[in-house]
Amino acid sequence: MDRMIANPNWTLFLEKNLLVLSAGGDETYLIDDVVDPALVRRIHQAYLSDNLAEIAADPACAGVVRQLLQLKAILPARAQLAPQRVGIAWLGHPLPALTAKLASGSATEETPPWLLTETPSDATDILLLVRTDAGWQETLSAYRNLAPQVPHLFVDLAYHHTLSIGPFVVPGETACLGCFANRIAHRWGDPPLPRRPAVNEEIDVAVAVLRRAMLAEDASPRAPLAFVERVTSLDLGTLRSQSSRLFQLPDCPTCGSENTDARPLPLPWLGADAAH
Repeated sequence: MDRMIANPNWTLFLEKNLLVLSAGGDETYLIDDVVDPALVRRIHQAYLSDNLAEIAADPACAGVVRQLLQLKAILPARAQLAPQRVGIAWLGHPLPALTAKLASGSATEETPPWLLTETPSDATDILLLVRTDAGWQETLSAYRNLAPQVPHLFVDLAYHHTLSIGPFVVPGETACLGCFANRIAHRWGDPPLPRRPAVNEEIDVAVAVLRRAMLAEDASPRAPLAFVERVTSLDLGTLRSQSSRLFQLPDCPTCGSENTDARPLPLPWLGADAAH
């Protein structure tokens, strides 16, 4: 087994000679696989001192170790993963502060999880399409011209107090940004936008949302699969969120049945070697 380290997002404490695992008041578990008081104290001490090798190799602790791994309370101390190649394409004026924040990572990371570029190519792992002040028709035109052939995530900052993320699009397989933008424009129209919508200034919130969507609990890159054919909005005034399903438009000019340009590509949830 790889060397294990304790995840700082969790803590393990004793309650009446039983182990209790907690990531906060909203995520707490009682671990009752081990009830022998001496073994309970040994596991507890090993976790607190980040000295997990002895319990990882002990068959008597196997059940506890398995639960800790499943909950990601302990993590394999593997070699640093290569940063995910993330491209950014702007729908409207660019926001250099957003690029800089994403590229810098967090204060606790030795290296940022992403390698960012504003000149994406087919080598890009995920493309972020960020709308800042483009209207819907301008967005649709830019999307058709860009015709991204890599998985891409739409991020909408063109509002006064609402941040929207999704859909995450696998070209040729799932509902695309054209399906979403055409529906919105048809229902709500395409009125002129301010030169700089207020949510453009909410850089820290946007970065926090993207980190949550695109990084696993151990800070390793992951595909934001929760946003496949789904759009989630966050009201920054009330902190209420709303999530809505998105269905593919049969007559979508980008991904509809009339369009055959999108070539097959490996699906993120099937692994890098799987081809459709």
